[in-house]
Amino acid sequence: MSRCSLVSLVVMVALCPAPGRADEPIVPKDAPIKLFNGKDLTGFYTFLQDSKYEDPQDVFTVKDGILIISGQELGSLNTKNRYANYHLVCEFRWGKRTWAPRETKTKDSGILVHCFGPDDAYGGIWMSCIEAQVIQGGCGDFILVCGNDPG
Repeated sequence: MSRCSLVSLVVMVALCPAPGRADEPIVPKDAPIKLFNGKDLTGFYTFLQDSKYEDPQDVFTVKDGILIISGQELGSLNTKNRYANYHLVCEFRWGKRTWAPRETKTKDSGILVHCFGPDDAYGGIWMSCIEAQVIQGGCGDFILVCGNDPG
């Protein structure tokens, strides 16, 4: 399995536009844009390995102002809009549970930025992008996730 295969926690995609969007990216003007409202997933869509644009297992939920990612299924949470000239700030903590096939391995996730192409470009699950690695004991690497989109 390649290092780019993220399997313990589901990948949270913070700044990946919906595929096929031709509109100009949103650029902050007078004040920061808060992507996450702390109440629900307005402004985002899911792309999961088995259920694609649906989330029947509630892999992504919001509770008490916090985004909770169960990791039960591989996939991503993507912004519906495109953004430019951004400064992304986030915090994370690991949950207690992991899922097969990584029950006894390090927890592994990532934040994908500058995404392009189809949702399933890499491994049938992720867009082509730059990943900021979030892996237990080794956060901070940047990984190029190369998909099958020739662009």
